[in-house]
Amino acid sequence: MNRFLTSRQSALRKRWLLVSGLFGAALPAKSQNTAPYRSSSYGDVGAIAFDPTHDDPRFVLCDEHHIAQSYQVKPTYPLGNGVLQHRLRTAFAAHPRYRRATGIVTVRFLINCTGAAGRFRVYEVDNAYQPTSFPPEIARYLLLAVRGLGRWQPGTYQHHVYDSYKFLSFRLQAGQLLTIFP
Repeated sequence: MNRFLTSRQSALRKRWLLVSGLFGAALPAKSQNTAPYRSSSYGDVGAIAFDPTHDDPRFVLCDEHHIAQSYQVKPTYPLGNGVLQHRLRTAFAAHPRYRRATGIVTVRFLINCTGAAGRFRVYEVDNAYQPTSFPPEIARYLLLAVRGLGRWQPGTYQHHVYDSYKFLSFRLQAGQLLTIFP
């Protein structure tokens, strides 16, 4: 990757990072080395508030007002990253191909302190990190695949378990799944 981005490329990258929830607000209290206490609130960029039209009311957070970012507490998939990647790739391989589907689909969600996942949201951007819309079936397949993963190992910091945000992004090229990250 070219280390020297134009100001437009840099602005587009930051916009995508904000949309996908990968880039927190530039506040001094939010560095990677800070404790997750008061690390997230509904005033923060990317907060996922309960929406009764989309969310399961049985999914509850342990502390609605203190939701950590995933990089702070590191929630994990209990069967390992290899199994996670295999399950998601297998689920995606079963859907029909859409040649015009090029870009990134990000599924953001919350993991509560017991390991349950909920409040799933889907964001789609093209290769220039501009918001876009893929065929609805693609987002539906990916969302169902992520929801179907089951329980997670909740994030911890200094032996305390936290509710946390998590995201999985899927890079598509002409309808083919290239990469799943992080």
